Amino acid sequence: MLVVFVCLSIILYGVFRSTALIIGPTIEINESEKVVYQKTPLVVSGTVKRSTQFYINDREIYLTRLGVFSEVLPVSTGFTTIKFHAIGKSGRNKTIYRNIIISSEE
Repeated sequence: MLVVFVCLSIILYGVFRSTALIIGPTIEINESEKVVYQKTPLVVSGTVKRSTQFYINDREIYLTRLGVFSEVLPVSTGFTTIKFHAIGKSGRNKTIYRNIIISSEE
């Protein structure tokens, strides 16, 4: 009975630890797609889970230990697309695009 319990525990532990590899990275962006009325640089922030590398517009961004990021992006007036890209431990990728309109009118 003890052998069965130990084997079952090892199997469940392996499944639990491998779910991060199977699921891949996730990206949560705090800002939604919206019209932004500002002239200053745009600040984007959010959380990335199960990722070894993270990029905004193909530029590597370093995360805190909890996977949090906050980045100032230089943007010009008009339509802007921001690309968020995470690479997981197993090589799985997750990409999110945000379309934002920057207006100089207030």
